[in-house]
Amino acid sequence: IKALIAALLGLFLATVGIDPMAGVPRFTFGLPALMNGIDFIPVLIGLFAISEILRQVMTDTSIKIKLGKIRTTLPSLLMQKRLMPTILGGSVLGTIVGILPGIGATTAAMVSYSEAVRWSKTPEKFGTGHPEGIAAPESSNNAAANGAMVPLLALGIPGSATTAVMLGAFVLHGLKPGPLLFSEQPEFISTIFLGTMIANALILIIAPLFIKGFANIIRV
Repeated sequence: IKALIAALLGLFLATVGIDPMAGVPRFTFGLPALMNGIDFIPVLIGLFAISEILRQVMTDTSIKIKLGKIRTTLPSLLMQKRLMPTILGGSVLGTIVGILPGIGATTAAMVSYSEAVRWSKTPEKFGTGHPEGIAAPESSNNAAANGAMVPLLALGIPGSATTAVMLGAFVLHGLKPGPLLFSEQPEFISTIFLGTMIANALILIIAPLFIKGFANIIRV
């Protein structure tokens, strides 16, 4: 029902403006600004912002756990070797879920976590800070963010809220995501791929510097 409501709302917004067949104004209420229809980018960013505001309003923001001392360390080589199957599995699942439009990283993390529990020999340890229970959803939601780029670039369909805003930016700069983008703008595609690789590498350097600061926000 929610999907049907969203689809009908999108169709309604698309009817505003001059009818391309009959040449008569529809739902313009005599406003010249609506003659060309509702602009895509303000609607995209506006709907994204409103939905995020509503989500934050409904979120329980009370602090239930006292924040202890924050330490940041990368896993040891032995731990990385142990977690590699979990990370690879979570990355594959996250990429697949990320490619599906509108699913999102949260769903990818939940699916990956449930699968890690199902395949684990010690499922009772999950929920207690078990390393596999952290690696599975984290690797999955990171992969989903990159997977969401696939339908955006290949089909022009945003795979997440973030890529929906990116689609608006592409259109604003005269770029049309889709199969032709790879042949018409190969240097642009190469830049995105290279930028994604560099960003993932920089996370290992930059993230530990900011984790303590972000964690201290909880104290406010």
